[in-house]
Amino acid sequence: MNDEILLNGRWELLEEPLESQADRAGVVSAISEGWMTAAVPGDVRQALIAEQYIEEPLTGMNSFDQHWIEDRSWWFRKVFNVPREFRQSDAVELELHGLDCMASIFLNGKHLGDHPSAFRPFVAEVKNDLVDTPNVLLIRLTSGAESVRMDQADELGGVVVTEMLRGDMHRGDRRRVYLRKPQFSWGWDWSPRAATVAIGGDVRLRAIRRAVIREVKVEPFRVNRRIELSISMLAQWMDCWNGGQASVRVLVTDPDGKPAGEDRVDAWLTSGYNRIDVSIPVPNARLWWPLGMGAQDRYTIRVELHHEQELVDASEFPYGIRFIELRRPDPFMFCVNGKCMFCRGANWVPPDAIYARASDEKYQRLIAEAAAANFNMLRVWGGGRYEPDVFYETCERNGILLWHDFMFACAPYPDDRESFCNEVALEADYQTRRLANRACMGLWCGGNELHACMDGRWGGKPTSRGCVVMNEILPQAVTRNCPGVPYWPSSPYGGGDFWDSPEGDVHYWKWSMNPDVNQRIVPELYNECNSRFVSEFGHMGPCCQETTHKYLASAAMDKNSETWRHHSNTFEQATLDAGIAREYRDTAGMSAEDYLYYGGLFQGLMLSYSLETLRAKPSCSGALFWMFNDAWGEIGWSVIDYYLSRKIGWYFVRRAFAPCRLILRPHEDSISLTMVNDTASAAVGLLEVGYVSLDGRQREARTYRMTCRAYSRRRLSDIARQGDGANGVWFARMVDEDMEPAVMRAGPFRNLKAEAPNLSVQVNPSGSGRFIATVSTDRFAHAVTLQLPQAACAEDNYFDLLPGSRKNVMITSPNHITADDITLRTPIQ
Repeated sequence: MNDEILLNGRWELLEEPLESQADRAGVVSAISEGWMTAAVPGDVRQALIAEQYIEEPLTGMNSFDQHWIEDRSWWFRKVFNVPREFRQSDAVELELHGLDCMASIFLNGKHLGDHPSAFRPFVAEVKNDLVDTPNVLLIRLTSGAESVRMDQADELGGVVVTEMLRGDMHRGDRRRVYLRKPQFSWGWDWSPRAATVAIGGDVRLRAIRRAVIREVKVEPFRVNRRIELSISMLAQWMDCWNGGQASVRVLVTDPDGKPAGEDRVDAWLTSGYNRIDVSIPVPNARLWWPLGMGAQDRYTIRVELHHEQELVDASEFPYGIRFIELRRPDPFMFCVNGKCMFCRGANWVPPDAIYARASDEKYQRLIAEAAAANFNMLRVWGGGRYEPDVFYETCERNGILLWHDFMFACAPYPDDRESFCNEVALEADYQTRRLANRACMGLWCGGNELHACMDGRWGGKPTSRGCVVMNEILPQAVTRNCPGVPYWPSSPYGGGDFWDSPEGDVHYWKWSMNPDVNQRIVPELYNECNSRFVSEFGHMGPCCQETTHKYLASAAMDKNSETWRHHSNTFEQATLDAGIAREYRDTAGMSAEDYLYYGGLFQGLMLSYSLETLRAKPSCSGALFWMFNDAWGEIGWSVIDYYLSRKIGWYFVRRAFAPCRLILRPHEDSISLTMVNDTASAAVGLLEVGYVSLDGRQREARTYRMTCRAYSRRRLSDIARQGDGANGVWFARMVDEDMEPAVMRAGPFRNLKAEAPNLSVQVNPSGSGRFIATVSTDRFAHAVTLQLPQAACAEDNYFDLLPGSRKNVMITSPNHITADDITLRTPIQ
């Protein structure tokens, strides 16, 4: 059986001048002093922090003090032994993942090669280079920027977007387009400049005896009302001179662990690569569904390669059977297993600006939070990275479908260079093969906002640089390696106006990036959107106090301080002050604590109104806001902060994305009521619709039974604008179902003649570590806030209550909770 050694863990790291080139490898390897301990996978900053050479780069103003890291060469060294049997195998391969960037690799003094990309592995055959005594693996890395002239980006035409265009001279580097590494590492509006230097993935030695399985590709097909799995194995026979007899065994196990199919094939393998295909019928196949549409059932595929009765190699992995279709361009709609879906979700960015240190646990927590907020899709943004396996595995388990950009963002790219095109082709081939069997893969997209940077609308001369990548190299890789996954050239794409088009997908920044701050803070403007699929738009909000204190470090909570501004998104530009003033109260003299609270409510209000509006529109099939998570701590777009705390906006999004949701919106002289039902079952119940005064004394409503089919949305009725908008609200609620009511106000909350409600809470245990808090009110209460003890977490928070109503909220806590442990707050208390 083939074997492998993982060379992760403890390495050594040496800092050298940038001029210390690869030809000095022998000299560097002989240096005995000055080596730091470094973790692999890991970034050089992790070692520098551990040695106390630098402070944590993502807190305070520390990022500014660390730009020198870009101007040095960094040498990773690993001393290791290999078992004797490794050297007796037919081949030994060294595989290095995530080399960031411009790597030179040496083993026992031999230069194995150079590698320019963090997006595909370096692989070399090293059997004859290994020794019995300790082996020395040496890797030289730099940030990569030194390999590109400053003026090379000018040769491309168009515009390479950096924050320098908005006056922040510390974020962005136009040389990035020539480097195959995460583009955001040079700085973005939501991340500081922290140009990475890292071994960002696993380091492996693989011993191969006789033969090796290089690839297993699975494709489902419908054949006469049943499903068959076409399983194709690519095996390499290592004997260069002679072939050999082999047998292949393929086993399929169902989600319950029971046998679901098996096949055996005898094959004569010739020297080099051999492809063996089998087809296995799966009776009563159980499909994989996005969250809310069905179960996330997955089979286990195991492929074994035998020679002379011996198991030589095996590949085993989970596999979800699903069929993806993108109907385009009108409508632009995803369908899974024949059922069309509304895509509820957000954009994903790397969860740490120092991306190599993001743990598996962090990925798992973040995806769990996306699922808890009722997401069924994430868009992997093109300026980040192809994420580690744990990301895709966790998305599959949680029913999160992926819109996945290739890693190109906000620029033309030098595809007039043969070397660049060759590198991109290798990257695309590797990543599409790597992710071909993932049920969570819903779409491959060429990149982010490429056309707007190429066609002159954002500056520069129009250019076609990037079209070869988008229109030839990438779609060819997708068609070749995962033909069951749709390809889309870029995002946005499809219509003449990328920002407000009724065709394809759009990035709807028409309001939240409007030059007029008064246009950025009015949620009702989203009623004008008629786009088919909104793959980007967003609104900012602050983090909680605990997170804010963490990222400010020793700096005071002062809105006017340099540190506060450094940790504020470059697009913020007083939007929160204006939004808070419009909705709640003037910000002059407001404490920092209140600013965080009201700013969070404002973000939640803008996100929930816009998301619900898009869900209610019959022509719209998806709403992915910018953005879900953070790469560092800041006032910005996310709803989960860098330290994994929920921002206030997370709760608003969770309610807006509820699989069944009632939505009220103004329509001419009346109010329209729409129900969206994204579940597999019809929604049936008794509905009350009408107007209620803030004190509950006046209630003008009617009650009737309604039905909303599975996977549908239905405009149920129009409500007359009766009642005084300053003294009441319009509502719709299910009388006999536990569903969040819809509430619509006539305008900003501060215009209501609202009085402080009398709130009460009762708490009852509900199993180990779980408690049900029942919150009651006598009059209308907006954004009811449960302030909980540390480590306690509410399933819902910052919700509205109609007069005389109550709401049950599940709370998880490692400690016992009583009503005395909960403080209730609303914006007018």
